[in-house]
Amino acid sequence: MFDNISIINAVYQLIVIAVWIGFIFLVVSFVRNSRENKKRLKRLEEKVDYLTKKIDKSN
Repeated sequence: MFDNISIINAVYQLIVIAVWIGFIFLVVSFVRNSRENKKRLKRLEEKVDYLTKKIDKSN
């Protein structure tokens, strides 16, 4: 009887640990993607500024 309970308990603990690891992975992924998008937007903004200055100089 106690063997069955300990197996169920072990499976439950593994599931809980997997959920926590998944949650941490999602948070880290979100932060990493946010940083990458911020850098990408900054580069895009610099390119747009460069092109607008180039257009203004030609006119």
